[in-house]
Amino acid sequence: MFLCMLISSYPGVFESSRNVSAGEADVLKNSRRRGIIRSLSSESAVPDPFVNLFSDRGDFEVDKEDIIEKVASWETGHDIGDVPRSDMKSVRYTLHQDHFPLLDDRDVINYFEEDGVIEALPVTYDYAELVEDRPRNDSPFPGVECSGRPTLTMDMAYLILSNDRRRHVLDYLGNSNGLTELSDVSEYLASMESDSAGPISSDERKTVYIDLDQWHLPKMNGTEVIHYDGDRKTIEQGQNFENLVNYLPDELASI
Repeated sequence: MFLCMLISSYPGVFESSRNVSAGEADVLKNSRRRGIIRSLSSESAVPDPFVNLFSDRGDFEVDKEDIIEKVASWETGHDIGDVPRSDMKSVRYTLHQDHFPLLDDRDVINYFEEDGVIEALPVTYDYAELVEDRPRNDSPFPGVECSGRPTLTMDMAYLILSNDRRRHVLDYLGNSNGLTELSDVSEYLASMESDSAGPISSDERKTVYIDLDQWHLPKMNGTEVIHYDGDRKTIEQGQNFENLVNYLPDELASI
């Protein structure tokens, strides 16, 4: 119970939902990447406009080590400068090896590795609208009831939203009443994914059916976004369904 209270004391910075693309969710499904984005967009990192007049680069730059310290502080709850050395080492390694390059590749930031600086871009602030105040891998998703460990965390919510098949399952359930048969959902997805204008084949339907049954539905079932009965092969909305489906656009593009 104390853990849940501690997590809830750091609410999300966003209070109303907006559409989240699969690409955005794929970036945000990792708490350390959210920490980088939050650090760059925090009030303490807002650039002096007069400094920009003398800058040859984009919006503004922050030393890489400053970002690493902030992410480690948010993640562990320690003050900057008091983060245990082992935690700092872990954060520094993964940010340098994985997360700075990925965010740079996705055009969320500019990462000048040789200079050791990070440059925020306008899109950085767009992503920051979807990041909680203190990114951590057990932060509850907005609106989720917390009576222990949250059933739907920020990491898991964005992981679900990062996959097109899972997004279309949510969309299908949002337009259904009560129990839905796995076979019906599988046929719907298979028809969307098929390149053929004619009827879908049994192999196409079976491929989607197995993927949903063995991977996607059990993963969502554990977060109470849906309830999946693996014996009866039925699906229905869970208690966290509305919290997540609100971040989908009104109409999803074909897979």
